[in-house]
Amino acid sequence: MKESIYNYYVQHGDKCIFFNGLSKRFFTSSLRTQPMFEAILHNPDNYVEKYGKFIEKVKKDGFILEDEQDEYQLAMDNYKKDTLPNTYKLMILPTYACNLSCWYCLQDHRSIHMSEETVKKAKLHIKKYLISNKIKYFYLTWFGGEPLLKYDIVVDISSYSKELCSELGIVFHNSITTNSLLLNKERISKLNDCGVDAYQITLDGSREEHNKVKSLPKKDTFLMALNNIVDILTISKEAYVILRINYSERMNNPRRIIDEISEIIPESLRNRIKLDIQKVWQEGANLRKDTGYIDLATYAGKCHFRPEVFHHGKCYVDNRHFNTILPNGTIDICDHEGLDIVGRAELTKNGDIKWQEQLPCFKYSIINENIKCNKCKHMPICGGPCPAKRNSIYKDGNVNAFPCLYSDMDEEMNQNIKNLHDAVLSFRNITKE
Repeated sequence: MKESIYNYYVQHGDKCIFFNGLSKRFFTSSLRTQPMFEAILHNPDNYVEKYGKFIEKVKKDGFILEDEQDEYQLAMDNYKKDTLPNTYKLMILPTYACNLSCWYCLQDHRSIHMSEETVKKAKLHIKKYLISNKIKYFYLTWFGGEPLLKYDIVVDISSYSKELCSELGIVFHNSITTNSLLLNKERISKLNDCGVDAYQITLDGSREEHNKVKSLPKKDTFLMALNNIVDILTISKEAYVILRINYSERMNNPRRIIDEISEIIPESLRNRIKLDIQKVWQEGANLRKDTGYIDLATYAGKCHFRPEVFHHGKCYVDNRHFNTILPNGTIDICDHEGLDIVGRAELTKNGDIKWQEQLPCFKYSIINENIKCNKCKHMPICGGPCPAKRNSIYKDGNVNAFPCLYSDMDEEMNQNIKNLHDAVLSFRNITKE
């Protein structure tokens, strides 16, 4: 037997976290017993007789492997599976416009809207792509701008996709990222009918703080958003909500956010709300090093919400089948490279995608042998650079010039492991209460 090349030993307070980056499993020991556990993992064959049960357990969790196992190939195989070869994820931005002007927003809210001609092309594309690629799972997701400014387009393409998938025997999921302020019970019911089963909605702090960021004349946008969430979960029995909380140093008493949410959301609905706590990027400090996150997430769990545990990983765009249809009818991988860059493919009249050029992110993926990330110990946790970053770095063709995304990758991963450990233990304690 041999030790996994993806094992971590992270000292955290008065204990050591033993973590495997491939399986994402961990166990802890005291600092006093840490050397003993390390010795067993380093040379498991020497300890089989005395610690056989423990060795079988850690072997099952990926800390130890048989000598003939190629763990590097296993990591590459897992990565390929994570690219979802049987799944098509299509993001559609029906408009760049928005009904709000949040201070931290990265979007360029130009008044560009999807035309009827593009809607027709999009439908042709969906049918052709699903059939020609033998897709088994179709994930349609709506983004913007504020997609509900073009509500009719959302309903039109969603209804078409749901019916098509039913005919083809394809599993269909439909999600939308929205500020929710253009929703009402009638619209929620209609969106439910055309397959929308997931909503991502953002809060920007407590009621007072949120209403300053998402400001509309004489409107309590905080209350509007939460009431809409109640209606979504009441009307759409299978739907869930990702409630993103933009965590900021500007916040006064972050726990108050959870208290104010709890005043509106009945406890019976909270298990269908996933709290995604994120720090606004402009403030620079990394949330993973912010103990306030753990406190906020733990408190939310005690109030019967489902806080998400932050972790690194492959970008959601970096899949075998992923495309974004932009409001002007062009195509790209995602919209994060800016409006002056994206739209490098054309959606033809026949529903095909015609690229102007082969993007570097297609040619250079993490599984290519010549990519620096390929054999990095941290790759299974980090996931490597997203397609947008790969395009930027590799545009000159010098793939060996790609720098690590982090100034201190070891410290970054250790912080990630500590955060995951603390969050998991906190949530386990909640479930025992």
